[in-house]
Amino acid sequence: RTLFIVLIAIGGVLIPVGIWVYHQTRERPRPTPGGSVPEEPGPGPTPGGSMTRDRPVEYAHCDWAAYYSPGGGAPDIVLREAKGKECCVYRISVTTTVSKDDAAARGRQEPDLLGGGEAAPEGRLRIPLVERTFSGLDVAATVGARSGPAGSLEWMQGLGDVAPPEGAGAPTPVPYEQVRSHEEPPDVAAHVEHQESLDLSIVLESMCPGHENTYTGYGGSQIELTADQECTNSAPGECPVEFTASGQVISKAEGEMWWWVGLTAGSDVDELEPVADRLRDPALSPGGDVQVPAAHGISDQHDHEARDRAAFRTSDGVSDSFNRVGDDCTVYLLSYTLLDAGTIVPVAMWPTTDRVTAHTSATAHHHILVEGAMRRTECLTGPCCGFGECMCAPAISIEFQGPVVAIECDGKSFPLSRPAAPPLGSPAGWPLG
Repeated sequence: RTLFIVLIAIGGVLIPVGIWVYHQTRERPRPTPGGSVPEEPGPGPTPGGSMTRDRPVEYAHCDWAAYYSPGGGAPDIVLREAKGKECCVYRISVTTTVSKDDAAARGRQEPDLLGGGEAAPEGRLRIPLVERTFSGLDVAATVGARSGPAGSLEWMQGLGDVAPPEGAGAPTPVPYEQVRSHEEPPDVAAHVEHQESLDLSIVLESMCPGHENTYTGYGGSQIELTADQECTNSAPGECPVEFTASGQVISKAEGEMWWWVGLTAGSDVDELEPVADRLRDPALSPGGDVQVPAAHGISDQHDHEARDRAAFRTSDGVSDSFNRVGDDCTVYLLSYTLLDAGTIVPVAMWPTTDRVTAHTSATAHHHILVEGAMRRTECLTGPCCGFGECMCAPAISIEFQGPVVAIECDGKSFPLSRPAAPPLGSPAGWPLG
């Protein structure tokens, strides 16, 4: 019994000593400078890069990045990845919106006495032309209307004179006079109307407590308009062949740069000329003082002896530049083209009329260059943004010139291409690469 009591006493001493030794020797985290003990570390970064633990990640320094937004709900594309804490970020987007895209061509139709509908009359060959081409920001359009005798293509060559059939003399001119202009429907006609706009946006997101971002840029538009007509009717004097060869092309820029330039050519049948009539459109400028040329219609008939062919060419250009301090930059560019070409050859004149042509075309060439660069004004040395040394020195540029469109970033070039088939009325992003 005495031994049992001794063992209990020894155990009563050793058990508290063992508990004290365990607590003094077990591994545990060191306290922070403030005296608090952080939580146990959780899992590391997930495959997507996000952190699941609460405490911040320690970075040796902060850096800059650049992203391009392709639109359409697609994720942003990395142009430059930050090598450290992502402190300064450029975000770029380029979209095109097509608001109008109409194209039509038609030939004269006559009542179908058997079927009750309409049928093309025999005796004339009609050749309409409707084209629209795009290259980067540049837009070109052409419309044409040509007609001649059916059954032969000889009138397509040379001056369009038709050789009479073998054993037959030249067709005898038939006197004919229209009571009013456009008395008969068009022999052939073509039409194009196209309007689209470009939206360029560059935004800098900077955590640097002191920074200065500067955007510089240059841009301009060069437009050209042509209108032509010809007639090879063999009747002397004034003949009732009529033409339409008219068009309009406009380029307008807003945002960091501003310009407006437009050309209009109108046809009054026996001459082609720039239209002198002008209208004021307050929607085109804040002051409402921009004068817009207005086309006029056909008013008389073709004078065959005075002018068998007529051609009109005109061009104009405008440019602007800017230098702006700020984090945001926007450029808006509008291109508009309206072209109409058509001919009227009365049925009574078909035997003595071979080639009748009306043609008009317009082109718009645009050039835009925007450069952005940021410099630090406070965190030049030492810690910045709370993440150590600051390495932010973002710089980026984007240029549109003909078919070449590219973003330049950190010594690398990223080409952009115009959307292949932009939906009507909705912005479409420019694909990268």
